[in-house]
Amino acid sequence: MGQKAKEKITRLFHFLKEYNNIKNPKITDITNQVWMKWVDNLPKHETIVNNIYLSESDDIEGILRVKRPILRECPKIPREIKKWIEKGWENINGEVKIKKEIKIKSGFNNKNNETKYITEKFEDDKKRVNAFNEWEKERNKWIENEKPARAVDDLFNTLYELYSKIKKESESIELILGDGLLLYKKDIFIEHPILLQHVNLKFDANVPEFILTESDKNTEIYRSLFYNIEGINNELLMELYNDFEGNNYSPIEGENTSSFFNRVANALSPKGRFIESKSETNDNLENPQIYRKPVLFLRKKNLGFGIAVDSIIEDIDDKTNIPTFLEEVVGCIEENNPTEKSSKVMLNLNPNGIDKDILLTKPANSEQLAVAKYLESNSAVLVQGPPGTGKTHTIANMIGYLLSQGKSILVTSYSEKALSVLKDKVADNLQSLCLSLLSTVESRVEMEKTLDEINENRSRLDPETLKHQIESLEKIRKDKIAKLRELKLKLKNIRLNEYRPIVVNGEEFNPLDAAKFISKYKDAYSWIPMPVKLGVAPSLSEEEIIELYETNKTISKDQEKEYDNKLPELSELITPRDFQDLIFNKHEFSEEKLNQYKNCWDAKSLNYTTEELESIIVDINKSLKCINLDSEWTLATIQASKEKVVKKNWVNLVNEINNVYQMKLDISEEIFNYKPEFENIEDNLDMSKQLNTIINKLEASGKINRINLMFNPDMKKVINCCRVNGSTPKYINEYRALLKYYNLNKAKKQLKNRWNRQIAPLGADSTEEMGEEFELVCEKYCDVIEENLLWYEKHWDPIILKLKSIGVNFDFIDNEIDLSNDKYSSLKNIKNKLGVKLKDVIKSEIYRLKYFKYIKMKDSVTKVINQYSSMQDSEILKGLQDALLDENVEVYKKYYEKLVNIKNLSKDIERRRYLLKKISESASSWAKEIKHRNKVHGENKPPTKIKEAWLFAQFSEELEKRNNQSIEVIQNDIIKLENYIKENTSELAFKKAWEAKLNDFQNNKRQVQSIEGWRQLIRKIGKGKGKRAEIYKAEARKLMPNCQSAVPVWIMPLSKVVENFNPSENKFDVVIIDEASQADVMALVALYLGKKVIVVGDNEQVSPLSIGEKTEDIDRLIREYLYDIPNDKLYCGKFSVYDLAQSSGYQPIRLKEHFRCVPEIIQYSNILSYNRQIKPLRDSSEVTTKPATVIYRVEGAISNNKINEKEAETLVSLIIGCCKNQEYKDKTFGVITLRGDKQAVLIDRLLQKKMNPIEYRKREILCGNPANFQGDERDIIFLSMVDTNDGEGPLRKNGYGNDDLFKKRYNVAVSRARDQIWLIHSLDSENDLKLGDIRKELIDYFKNPHSKDVEYNTLSKKAESEFEKEVMRYLIDKGYKIVPQWQVGSYRIDMVAICNDKKIAIECDGEKWHGEEKIEEDMIRQSILERLGWRFIRIRGSEFYKDKIETMKVVYNKLEKMGIYQSCCKLGVENNNSDSLINRVKSTAAVIKNEWEEELD
Repeated sequence: MGQKAKEKITRLFHFLKEYNNIKNPKITDITNQVWMKWVDNLPKHETIVNNIYLSESDDIEGILRVKRPILRECPKIPREIKKWIEKGWENINGEVKIKKEIKIKSGFNNKNNETKYITEKFEDDKKRVNAFNEWEKERNKWIENEKPARAVDDLFNTLYELYSKIKKESESIELILGDGLLLYKKDIFIEHPILLQHVNLKFDANVPEFILTESDKNTEIYRSLFYNIEGINNELLMELYNDFEGNNYSPIEGENTSSFFNRVANALSPKGRFIESKSETNDNLENPQIYRKPVLFLRKKNLGFGIAVDSIIEDIDDKTNIPTFLEEVVGCIEENNPTEKSSKVMLNLNPNGIDKDILLTKPANSEQLAVAKYLESNSAVLVQGPPGTGKTHTIANMIGYLLSQGKSILVTSYSEKALSVLKDKVADNLQSLCLSLLSTVESRVEMEKTLDEINENRSRLDPETLKHQIESLEKIRKDKIAKLRELKLKLKNIRLNEYRPIVVNGEEFNPLDAAKFISKYKDAYSWIPMPVKLGVAPSLSEEEIIELYETNKTISKDQEKEYDNKLPELSELITPRDFQDLIFNKHEFSEEKLNQYKNCWDAKSLNYTTEELESIIVDINKSLKCINLDSEWTLATIQASKEKVVKKNWVNLVNEINNVYQMKLDISEEIFNYKPEFENIEDNLDMSKQLNTIINKLEASGKINRINLMFNPDMKKVINCCRVNGSTPKYINEYRALLKYYNLNKAKKQLKNRWNRQIAPLGADSTEEMGEEFELVCEKYCDVIEENLLWYEKHWDPIILKLKSIGVNFDFIDNEIDLSNDKYSSLKNIKNKLGVKLKDVIKSEIYRLKYFKYIKMKDSVTKVINQYSSMQDSEILKGLQDALLDENVEVYKKYYEKLVNIKNLSKDIERRRYLLKKISESASSWAKEIKHRNKVHGENKPPTKIKEAWLFAQFSEELEKRNNQSIEVIQNDIIKLENYIKENTSELAFKKAWEAKLNDFQNNKRQVQSIEGWRQLIRKIGKGKGKRAEIYKAEARKLMPNCQSAVPVWIMPLSKVVENFNPSENKFDVVIIDEASQADVMALVALYLGKKVIVVGDNEQVSPLSIGEKTEDIDRLIREYLYDIPNDKLYCGKFSVYDLAQSSGYQPIRLKEHFRCVPEIIQYSNILSYNRQIKPLRDSSEVTTKPATVIYRVEGAISNNKINEKEAETLVSLIIGCCKNQEYKDKTFGVITLRGDKQAVLIDRLLQKKMNPIEYRKREILCGNPANFQGDERDIIFLSMVDTNDGEGPLRKNGYGNDDLFKKRYNVAVSRARDQIWLIHSLDSENDLKLGDIRKELIDYFKNPHSKDVEYNTLSKKAESEFEKEVMRYLIDKGYKIVPQWQVGSYRIDMVAICNDKKIAIECDGEKWHGEEKIEEDMIRQSILERLGWRFIRIRGSEFYKDKIETMKVVYNKLEKMGIYQSCCKLGVENNNSDSLINRVKSTAAVIKNEWEEELD
């Protein structure tokens, strides 16, 4: 908090301090108190027990006990003297006066028509004189005995009035017994008791008796009286204070108290003195004198505010954290832009107050939930609670929620009435955490009881166990709330379905019209079976549907059935012609050929084909062709392939040939370019070496010089024998060409020699025969030689391996041993014998394979047929199977052609299938019916009106789908789930609250010790009469601050808040102030104690009154202290805390659900003050006292000094008349006067006098003005208007008054009645009152409470639903008791079925569409009514018009299950008896008044 805010708040409380001094000045004169009565000289009578000044040892029961005495009438006057005694003799204080003489009629004079009289004197008759004397003695004795009784009766009546006054104004006054009057006069006059004892006035109506008892509060000294006395001995006074704390002297005690007064007088002044009675005082009033004279008086409850404000100012100086609310009040917090979260706080709230985060432990609504949510993000919440909207219930819910958060709470109010039932409204399992301190309970007893309960739970509950239980409950709660949300959304969608159009192919249809269509055409258009795909046209056009039905004719059922079988493709079978050839060829094979060479084959091996065998024959022929028996070199090279060394010789030859051939190719270009030659080469020359040397020389130096030739003569020789192009070479390239040419010639020479030695002798051409370039011919032999060298490896061996691999047994083919000396014998055997035989063996196998081919072909077809026929009932497959088995060509042909026919129909069948599949996309059942050709769907054309039939199916399917889910089942599931969540909420809040409290105890052991110490001390104190009682009390008071913090919830009026809590020591998380519109700015003292505040009130109800305030004094204080505080001019006696919160920018959350009054009563306030925004929820049908509003005009009444005696007598007689009628049994009564308090006092006095005290107590009679009733209510309220018109013309107009004063009073007055309200008035509203007069408006409303709703009701009747009329007709015809348009507060139900005391709401859905928002509103309405106990049956229009009889049967069954039976009427008083009830009351009242008048006579 900033220094500026701190300074402004300090000034605000300085203002409050000075304002309190002005508002509540110190009273020094006892006669200036609210009310007083001296009790030092009470009458002595058997009906009064006075225990004042009894000795301290006496065990007394009550300070004062006063019973109502039995009063005796004055003795009757003897008949003979009655006419001689003047009136007034019967009064106890009356004087008996005797007439001296009287005239007695003695006859009649006919002459002058005059009566004759004679004079008789009283003393003329001695008997008469004696009779009078005897009666006078008897009367005097009566007076002597009766005067004390009459004095006690006066005291009893005084206490009765006092008792009523305290009951009305308990929030602002308290009863005190005082003694020890200080008498002093110097600067100020003082005559006031200094020793004050709080007392309670109890009333025992059964006796009847009033009992004055000590309260549990300690006696106090009126110390502020001493501040004005000079010369006080403060040290002595402090000692006396300490003595007082230890002994707690009492005004009702004698000697001890007198001794104390004596010491006080001496402490006040050396000249001070104590005297026993005022008669002993002297005239020197400048010296304080104290005398004893007990006095009972009423004083305002305001003494604690000044001390509390001083404590706050001191606390502000020491603290840095001040409630944010106060910073906002003094304008030190800038306006924050509302967050999106806070701006949406009122949106989408559960109408029953269910929320995943907020735990409302009592039945709740969305407004209460909004209060809790708003409090989460704001320092203060302003709640407007119009009359009867459940402010107390809301606060109880806030207490439960805040306790679950571990918060400490103070609930306070200006009015104690507003708090009287609050604790009982809190959830039962949380009440032990609440302490309610009201004037009706003893604080110590209540505190002890609360701490005992807390202590019990502390020992019983375990924090760790609670933690686990909380986690489990929170998880369950989260799941249940999610489920509830789903159910409500589901219900909303179901309800919306009654209004959402049915859309078919883009065209909209009203559900009710659809239902009527179904009902009308169910015989004509119901041929399309369901289900169908909703919202679309048929997936086939009408032409395609017709085409589909035509296939019923073009494709037979058997054909379609055969097609449905899995049939082989034609390619998988053989044609009838092929089958005929197969059978013929199969029989052409010979057995002999089939067995030839069979032994040469492995029977198990059949891993080859005819083509493979024929390929082997080709390979054998190719291999045999390589063997040329006429070419020895060929045989030699083939044979060499089997001998490794020999083979290598041949390989070397081939390599040498290829080398020479390559050298030839490499030098071919040089030969063409240089034509290299050698001439005359000497044998000893190393040509190759010298040529290389020459090349190296040329590479190194580029030339051959002489020195080179000189040192190497061979070089020169070589150069001389070399020629290129016929000349001696010169260049390096030429020598290179010569070197290559020399090497080629050398290689050729070597090859020539080898060829002629190796191959030419075997029959090949010699090199000579080949010519100069023989190497070119030799190269042609290379491929043949190489092929021959690989003949076994590449040709023959693979053939043998292949044959062996496919099962050829060579033991039966080549079993001869070769012993020939012919080295080529094996090749010749292969060529001439083995090769030929192998071919024959293979050919025999090919023959068999061809035979097996036909066998396999037949078997293959058979296998195919068998595979397809397995598990199938196919005529075609069965026929083909038989044909194959019998090898019957004709039968095969027959069924083959049938198969061909099916295959040819496949296009049409597939088209049919396509159409069926396509139609099944939108109507699967329809497709099945056509597929199976059932009934009309087997015809070759569809029934007519395809479009209409499709609409019929669409409507039927959609409505069946919409109506398939039961609204009642979902509603019941929602109710069960909400009830479960409520139970869960209560349990969870309890466990969370106690977990927080137990953790708090664990962290504060000192607090636990203080609780235990306080409880033990209280037990020791007992009745407080022991010698050590005062010591124990003092110790208990020391422990109290720590004990206070152990109780998380405190409920007490503002007066007790300032008495019990020190602002520097006691702080609360949340302070809740109720009836804040009645509390003036001094209530800020209580709000200072809270970190957050909830301000609950109503600016349309009675506000504080600034009676006796001096405007100039207040203005001076404002200028001095509030000059820079917002709205400073509003700070006055009429400025309530509610106004303060609203002017600080807080927008009120208005509670709208009204539970108190029947609608006819609250509607007055609703129209007057709330713009019809209140929602009455009471059902007036159960109320026996009807009508709800009664007006009674009193003729001939006179109003004098705000008292209308005749109106008062009439009103009292009517109340007593009501009590004598059974309909008013156990009803409570209240009387509110609309003008002043005197009329209320008169009426109350009359009721106390005329009504039996037990009846008075039982009926909870309360008489007062509207302010006395704020926060209170009664079953029956009587209003007394008081005013009369004694002059000419209308009265002065009474508008709404300054600050809407009269409007607020009338609002409060009317809204106090739960069941019935009477307006007793003495005015002619048409002639005595002007238009705009609030009295006229009230009288006119009572004359016709429904006048402003007539037009609306007329219009609503015109708009009544035909659907509702039809449903009602069915129900009435069936014998049910039905009431249409049933009003429940501000809500209307379509109709209600009644049986005895049970009522069921029946709602008709679907005829009119008002938007989705209206559905949500209607669901909220139903949810609220269900919270009040209503149960609903909802009838869907689409279901009703589809089949009215079946729908109503379901309704009848539901009604019976709910206990509503036919021919059953509602029991109880009917509305039409209301007039007779009022007439009975009036008649009874008239009789009572006559009896009173007779008594007076």
